[in-house]
Amino acid sequence: MTTKEELLNKLIKDNGYKNYLELGTQYGVCMNQIQCQTKHGVDPFKPVQRVVSCDQFFHMTTDEFFGNVEAVGVTYDIIFIDALHHADQLLADLCNSGALLTSDGTIVLHDMMPTSELAQRVPRESKTWMGSCWKTGYLLLKGNYDIEIDFYDFDCGIMVIRFGREGLDQLLCDFSDNLDRLENIHYNEHFEHYLELLKAK
Repeated sequence: MTTKEELLNKLIKDNGYKNYLELGTQYGVCMNQIQCQTKHGVDPFKPVQRVVSCDQFFHMTTDEFFGNVEAVGVTYDIIFIDALHHADQLLADLCNSGALLTSDGTIVLHDMMPTSELAQRVPRESKTWMGSCWKTGYLLLKGNYDIEIDFYDFDCGIMVIRFGREGLDQLLCDFSDNLDRLENIHYNEHFEHYLELLKAK
């Protein structure tokens, strides 16, 4: 495997997943390659309808989407998060996704391996940009959470997460504290340790 699409389709096939949610569809490049029974997408950018091949598209931010989860009426087996590449927003999307995830479901995070210090700056200053997503991954790796993490070092870095029985509750309980911790994570001081933790997986 060399792409996120291949990995997502493998997870769907191997686990018999039926419902897929993608946060951050943009032009539908990823969505259109996903092979799943039901596909939903969320993005404030509204592409031409024929561009994105999915069963339902929510033209809104992820915060707006999760603020109206009762209207969705679906739980998802696999959720792919590739929305705003800011660590605090990724943390919020991850925690909120748990409410719509099936008990044996999987969450997949993209852009977890910035190629340079410049590529992870927020706000964006470069053409190639992963943003500060890695900082959320660093918190997850450092924390004593009941979650299982797999990492794939291709396609900008992909982190696959499965919650244990208490994992989501732990993350929700620590949400405010983790937001504060993100402010104190810096590339020059912590990125090497992040790489070490990933190698230990």
